[in-house]
Amino acid sequence: VFAPARPAGLYAGYYEPEAEGSLKPGPGYPAPVLAKPDDLVAFDAEQTKIAGLAWGRIAGGKPTGYFTRREIEEGGLGGLGLELAWLKDWADLFFIHVQGSGRVRLPDGSVLRLAYAAKTGQPYTGIGGVLAERGILTKENMSMQAIRQWMTANPDAGRELMQENKSFVFFRIV
Repeated sequence: VFAPARPAGLYAGYYEPEAEGSLKPGPGYPAPVLAKPDDLVAFDAEQTKIAGLAWGRIAGGKPTGYFTRREIEEGGLGGLGLELAWLKDWADLFFIHVQGSGRVRLPDGSVLRLAYAAKTGQPYTGIGGVLAERGILTKENMSMQAIRQWMTANPDAGRELMQENKSFVFFRIV
């Protein structure tokens, strides 16, 4: 039997990074995966106009931008109990942020799945573009693997690079 012509199809793939982590903080697990803080809110049109951002917090009765990646990673949300897990590597956390979801392989072998919950609303800066502007990588050899390799070889500079992206993503467990 002859099948009628069918329109061309499109296959899509979804990448979910996996990282080693723990449900408890401790040596070797410096990078916390955070849940959405209660004070992070979506602004209405007027608040967006005032703050210049669609998301943020109300401070002193005024809409203002939320904390940056650097401020959060340096403890800006410490003591709020937002930690869902801790990862072994800051770069792993960064790439889970970029993807918006991920898996955490726990010491007992079980897996914790993370899904996007919210973001700060701060502007996103692609770190690959920053590396290209600095002449560290070229557009021709740019890939997630090349970025990751450079970050592994240059952990301190890699951490500074990640913090140039002010955007920060919060997660929920699924």
